[in-house]
Amino acid sequence: MEKQCSSVKVSVIVPVYNVEDFLGECLDSVLAQSLKEIEVICVNDGATDGSRAILTEYTERDTRVQVIDRENGGLSAARNTGLSAASGTYVYYLDSDDRIVENALERCVAQMDRHELDMLFFGGSMFFESEEIRRKFPSYESYYDRKSDYAGLMSGIAYFMQNMQRKDFIAQVGMQIARRDFLAANNLRFHDGILHEDNPYTFLCMMHAKKVMYAPERYFNYRVRAGSITTAKKSLRHVTGYLSAMDDVAGYACGRELSAELSETIEGFLDELLYSAMEAWRQVPEEEKKSAFCEGANADTMTQLFLIKALYREEPSCGNSRGFVSRLLRRLFR
Repeated sequence: MEKQCSSVKVSVIVPVYNVEDFLGECLDSVLAQSLKEIEVICVNDGATDGSRAILTEYTERDTRVQVIDRENGGLSAARNTGLSAASGTYVYYLDSDDRIVENALERCVAQMDRHELDMLFFGGSMFFESEEIRRKFPSYESYYDRKSDYAGLMSGIAYFMQNMQRKDFIAQVGMQIARRDFLAANNLRFHDGILHEDNPYTFLCMMHAKKVMYAPERYFNYRVRAGSITTAKKSLRHVTGYLSAMDDVAGYACGRELSAELSETIEGFLDELLYSAMEAWRQVPEEEKKSAFCEGANADTMTQLFLIKALYREEPSCGNSRGFVSRLLRRLFR
């Protein structure tokens, strides 16, 4: 059994829910890291398959692995639980069906330490569970390919604006590492109970980060598989997830003195989120769409309910969201 490291450089937070077929591969990629000063916080989010037994096996094998058991509350809640328990200088989130290359954390820490960064962003790639999945979702082959390089030290806001201007924004938290005291100082946590939670989290991190850099190396590997959020059929939760992200983004912008360039860039980001909501909305079954009009059904803010009704009214002639989102933005930014 490997001895517990006395000084934790990176807290790797791994939410776990019914992933018995992939969990071992994920944890092996973490424990094989060339950086040994890590803790692996596995948050068992009420798994009902064999995942908990696998976690027990790994805690017995390596004392750097710890398990927190909780009732099922979703990905955001599990990540937040892990963050509360973290003791490392840096925090890295890895979903339990994905993996990282073996020198990823060592190289990230070296760059974070050298430049005293709040965050480091890096490259990623996708791999497919089967040829059938690859044929069904061919666009994911290049999903994490960036169009540009981002050299040098910059603020998170500057990095966000460059990403948006080059149509290169990627919210995936598996492609970023953050200083733990930076997250704590700015209360940067995940929005509980929604899908697409990486969008508001990454945006808010960028807005607060003073020093960030980008490393083009592809340290992160995302698994494309049947039954994941990426490949699942769209539901109303996908729509409200994007709309909740819009609420969070607009909530940051409202009442702040922002430059004209940043305001315009944030409006563009809101427009993209709304477009994603509309694309998801088109794929939601008709009966589920109608449920959006039931009192209290899946619309936890007035903004969400307003948008859902507007989408339903304008469907199917809402291919271009620019006019619609502009009307919303005038209300949010007034």
